[in-house]
Amino acid sequence: METNIDTQIEKPMHTTQETSHTSKIMMVLAVALFAIAIFWGTTKERETRTYQTLLENEYQQSFYQLLANVEDISVSTSKIDMTTSPAQAGQLLSDIWWQANMAENNLSALPLSHEAFDKLESLLNHTGDYCRAMSKQAMAGTPLTEEQQQNIITLGQNIAAVSDELHQIEAQVNSGEIRFVSAHNDIRMGKNTTADNSNQNDNKATATAAAPETDTEENQAEAAVSNFNDMKTDSIEYPTLIYDGPFSDHMVNKKPEGLTGEAISMAQAKEIAMKFPALDPKKNYEITEAESGNEATIPVYCFDVMSSEEENQHQLHIDISKTGGHNIMFMDYARPETTNLSTDEGITKAHEFLEKLGYKNMQETYTINQNNVLTIAFAYKENNILYYPDQIKVQVAMDDGRIIALEAAQYFMNHKERNLATPAVSVEQAKEQVPTKLQVTGEQLTIIPLDGDKEYLCWEYKGIYNNEDYVVYVDANTGEERNVVKIISTPGGNWAM
Repeated sequence: METNIDTQIEKPMHTTQETSHTSKIMMVLAVALFAIAIFWGTTKERETRTYQTLLENEYQQSFYQLLANVEDISVSTSKIDMTTSPAQAGQLLSDIWWQANMAENNLSALPLSHEAFDKLESLLNHTGDYCRAMSKQAMAGTPLTEEQQQNIITLGQNIAAVSDELHQIEAQVNSGEIRFVSAHNDIRMGKNTTADNSNQNDNKATATAAAPETDTEENQAEAAVSNFNDMKTDSIEYPTLIYDGPFSDHMVNKKPEGLTGEAISMAQAKEIAMKFPALDPKKNYEITEAESGNEATIPVYCFDVMSSEEENQHQLHIDISKTGGHNIMFMDYARPETTNLSTDEGITKAHEFLEKLGYKNMQETYTINQNNVLTIAFAYKENNILYYPDQIKVQVAMDDGRIIALEAAQYFMNHKERNLATPAVSVEQAKEQVPTKLQVTGEQLTIIPLDGDKEYLCWEYKGIYNNEDYVVYVDANTGEERNVVKIISTPGGNWAM
């Protein structure tokens, strides 16, 4: 009996242990599955956020390009009153027509319903078509009439008003009040993105079923649409504003003329990059090869440079030319939050930096101060001639004067020895081609790039008309007007268009 009782007692104890062991395994599996679910959900959420960030960046790029197109048209139309040559007028009008087409393309890339941009698109069409017709007339050698000039100027004035409203939207985009990706999500989920949405409640249900959307995102989508709907676009014309100089972006697909020296290796380029004067001598840096620059206009070795500190890391990107080991470009990713320096102090810091890199005889031309960063365009000057094609752009952090960006590709594309003959047209003779309405305040001899890879020796005349600044370029060999630039003065500096 004792044996039977012992046997009967042992069996339940064994079963209980097995059950406990199984429960533990199940619990571990449940915890593991829960952890996997959390990890998967977090990963998917991170992927979604990354995708939306990239998409928002693309939309913002289209918006800023649209803004630049509009500004370009506005400035170009205001130049028409300064042109005396039908050929020059034709070129200006052709540029306006092209910018209007580009503006339409950038506008159509934004995730907005037709109601939101139909009015603006219509104005762009009207302006582009009119300027195209006037361009053909001017190119045929027939000068514009005063009425036609006034029509173009009026279009430009109306476009300037549109530009002001776009800048208001820009402020909301910069502050995060407007996110275009929210409007994109509405369109993707079949929502009506017009401000007047009679089926808003039904659409909210659809949005929730497809993907969660907060009231903030919904407000951002409606803000983007309503701002475009409310724009006063009774007529249109869009200008080109080149903030860092009238010839800053004149890059042509040609062999670099300013590169000197022999081919260097990757190891040699790394040594040059690590001696870059913008690096903090108090920090230790690690350098890694970045995406190759073989397809660039100037072949370069690309490097990412990072300080080894865990806090207050210093991160830069540096490009060194494969020929000669020249510093072509660099970018410091740290942005200043305050302004403690004057514009003159910032320019002095930039000059000192260029001297360290071996760039001689560089003269500042145009500056702009935005978001505590001073951008300065420098042009090479020799024998009292200013060479606009040989240009370098420098950015200075206005909190402490450190250099945070350099772009010298244009300089190395164009810098060379030039055998220039004495001007056939004197400064006084060329001045006769300048409109008498322009009050000339300064003049000098320059080289400007136009018509592809052509360069022209020109007399530059700076002046004032209707309380606005203009620059007129007259060919020093033929006496022909070559270009007209408008200077826009802002609290941050001068914008040349």
